[in-house]
This record gives sequence, C-alpha cells and structure tokens, in this order.
Amino acid sequence: MNLSKGQSSFLRMASRRGVDPGDFGDYVPEIKSQEKTPDTTKPTIAYLHTGGTLMMVPSTGDQGALSFEGATDINAALDICNTVAHVRRRYNIVGIHLANLDSIEVGPAHWSAMAAAIQTIYDKVQGVVIGHGTHTAEYSAAALAYALRNPSKPIVFTASQIPLIGYPGSDAIGNLTGAMEIAANGDLAEVVAYANGVIHRGTRMRKVNDSRLQVFDSPITGPLGHFGAGGIELVPGARKRAGKMDHDLKYLPRFAKHVSTIKYTPGMDREMIGENIAQAGNVGIIFETPGSGAIPSSYVPILSAHAEKGFAVMLTSAATQSGISTGMVLHDEAAIQAYKSGVRTAGDMTTGAASVKLMSVLGNSPNASLDEVNHEMVGKSYSGEISVKKGTEDY
Repeated sequence: MNLSKGQSSFLRMASRRGVDPGDFGDYVPEIKSQEKTPDTTKPTIAYLHTGGTLMMVPSTGDQGALSFEGATDINAALDICNTVAHVRRRYNIVGIHLANLDSIEVGPAHWSAMAAAIQTIYDKVQGVVIGHGTHTAEYSAAALAYALRNPSKPIVFTASQIPLIGYPGSDAIGNLTGAMEIAANGDLAEVVAYANGVIHRGTRMRKVNDSRLQVFDSPITGPLGHFGAGGIELVPGARKRAGKMDHDLKYLPRFAKHVSTIKYTPGMDREMIGENIAQAGNVGIIFETPGSGAIPSSYVPILSAHAEKGFAVMLTSAATQSGISTGMVLHDEAAIQAYKSGVRTAGDMTTGAASVKLMSVLGNSPNASLDEVNHEMVGKSYSGEISVKKGTEDY
C-alpha cells in the first residue's frame, strides 16, 4: 500500500490557517498493513492510535514502581491489537500511529492530523477505529464529525477505563472488539463512539464517569445504538451506509484555535469576558449559562459589544437534558438585548460540540460575516449535532 503522497499532504494540512504546526511538531504518522498479503475474505479496517488507557502496558521500573507505557510506535499498536484473538482472526488491520498521548494533550492540530490520516486510507478500508483517551474523546469525536462530513462508513472512537494488557476482565477487550465489529460490519455512516455496549453519535456524547465502565452518555438524544448478543442494533435516526459513496466525503479539516469557552458562575469577574478576551486574539466565545440561556443584565453590554465587533458569541446551557432555544431566551429581557446585537443560542448542542463546531466554522470560513457564522452554527446540522427546525428563523 503506497501512502507516501498522503503522508506528505498531512504536513501541508497542518500548516493551513487555524492550525499551528508547531503544536504538533514534524511528526508524520506511521501507516502499516498488518499483513503483507491481506486475506481478501476478511474486511479491512484501519486502527488509528492516538494514545489513552486502552493500549497502556504495565511495566516495573528500576525502583520496583509500577508504571505504564502506551503503544509508542505502529508495531506496538498492532502487536497489542493482535493479543485479542478475535481481532486477529476476523479482520485485516491497517495501523496508523499518530501519537501516544494522554487525551488531555489532544487539540485542534491533532484533530486536523486525524482527519488527514483517515482521508489518506479512506477508500481502502471498510471502516476506521480510533483509539483515544476518555478525557477529551467528546471533543475529538465532534471535531472528526465536522472535518469528515457525509462519510460513507463508520468512524468509531473507542477508549477504556482499564488497560487491555495485564488486566483480565478489562473493558478494553470488549470496547476494542466491539468498535472493530461496528467499523467492519455496522450499517453506519457517521462518526461515533463505542464503549461498554453503547454506541453514541460523536456530536452528542459527553464523558460522565471517570471510574465506572459506562464512561459516556448522550444526555439529550439518547444513544445511537447498542452492540451485544443480538448484534448491532441502531435507532431509526442513525445514518446508514446505503447509497453513500466514498467520493461524497466532504473534507473540511481546519480549526480556528482562538475560541474561548467560559462557564458562568455567580460572582465571577466580568472582565473574564471583557477586553481580555479580545486582547488574547479570540474570534469566538462560547458562554455556558446555568439553564435556559438567561444571562445577568450586567453582562449584556460586554457580550453585545463583542458581537457588534464581529465576534461570534454563542450561549449554551449547563442543563444537559435540554439545551436552550431562542424562544426560551426571548422571555428574558437581558437576553433579548444581547440577541439584538448578534449573540445567539446554540440550541440543544452540548457545550463541547458547540465550541468545536465554532472552531470548525471559523477555521474553514475565515471570511464569513457574523450572520453567516450564526447561520452555520444554528441554522445547519452538519452531523446531527443540533436539532434544526425547518422553516424557522431560529438563528
């Protein structure tokens, strides 16, 4: 498999506006087929390694202390995959080693790199599995859903709370094998996350637990499906492979970095959303409100001034079961004033999905007007991230 052209395009991608290649260095992902002569009777899927607990390997240091080292290269990643007999027996694996990071270190440059690496092998595989840490998986999954729009196959994030190697009964085994089965044979054509038997849409999920195995949830929409003894079961709204072609993929891998997400708390210093935001070079603000989008009257002049200068200002809700709508906000007098200035609500998007979407919109449409940005944010659904009411002017 000759992938040198794709590997070089990866670095060119990282240098475009919105992605600072210095954040990711000069590293080109390693890409390697598991078999020199793949078995044509088995589905071929890509495994893209970014790091996380799933592929950590315990080791004992000089002082006898237990430490963990992840898959430091593509051979290590493939070797760990192959410890699971089900994986070795059922699939041809194309391995991609992008990074070996705690996911708290993963950001916009890595999202662009993931998208570029997947595009390189996209037409050669039936699906893609991405090994990722749990901490920021909801951001990376949303980013890939915006960067690789209208896919024709499953792109499946998976993670674990317990390493695969050295821990009998680890959730990593079931999560990895389930993700690979969904990627190979699932009738899905979107970016999803899979863990503990549950399939989540990439733009709707959140991390909800740091110790129990049910690590993710989709609080507003519910899960996209399940995988278990009955096979892969999907809800009616899941996007299917049927009729989708590889060339229909829309590749938009740029992300503007200067978007700030701020959570309102009573008594917070208003200067947190004041001139300091503009001086830091920000071009967008996600402001998480406590509930229906209501904001203190003293904040209105500050947020309105940002919008009047052309900043995109979006209100999200900490109420994870509902989100907010323009109709709800327009019952609040202070919010009405902000709305007239160009401040908008992010509907029922999660705060994470809204922040990454704003980075995507600004990164891929750097010359868009505020009205155009607002329309892209809440007047369009790219990957099921927002419920858009047709025929309304909710933006």
